[in-house]
Amino acid sequence: MDVCEINMNASEIDESTRRYNSIRHIDQQYPDWHRDVPYEVLRQIGAIFHNSGADKDFGLVLLHRHTRLPSGFVMVHTRDDMRKDICEMEVVGMREVFPSSYLLDDAQFFPYEFSAARTPRPSSTLLCGLAECLRMHHLEKTLGLANIPSRDQLWLETMQLDGQRMVSESVPHEPENFDIHFVQTEWTILMTNDVYSLRAVKGCSKPEVGGHKPT
Repeated sequence: MDVCEINMNASEIDESTRRYNSIRHIDQQYPDWHRDVPYEVLRQIGAIFHNSGADKDFGLVLLHRHTRLPSGFVMVHTRDDMRKDICEMEVVGMREVFPSSYLLDDAQFFPYEFSAARTPRPSSTLLCGLAECLRMHHLEKTLGLANIPSRDQLWLETMQLDGQRMVSESVPHEPENFDIHFVQTEWTILMTNDVYSLRAVKGCSKPEVGGHKPT
């Protein structure tokens, strides 16, 4: 399999259970990495997204999980309501699903979460460039790649059913004390006057408001 391509088949979807479980729990991950990331690293990542034309469809994701998946299950996003996204455990093979979030595993990107709706595919230019950059800066266990519905929306996620279901809702603006109550987990990369910056497009509620428990 080409290391710069995403080729999905039944066995790869099955493997996503193992990959999901290998990710650190959100309370064990590094939620504040983006505050101290050297600008040179951000510039490199931003240039990769910009040069591959991936800015509108893809963003960075903080690799994290909320629970452990049983064998034969995957996490699937469903967005029947344009302002609500439900991500929950689903038995592999119940229906056709499409990759929505990717992690770097053994020098190659693989999906670890899926969508019930068809999603854009990342280009080989994006995958190769981002893989090289993450490995160079030792971020392959911290950052991944995710489809984002919009660069201008902010989604707030809360946990239900002990991590078996996550519900995200779109809000019109960043709430007061956003960083006190939420962990930033997804970002779009913006370029203004040749300067790159991160904008949060998703946050997961912290334990006292959302109830995360490491498993």
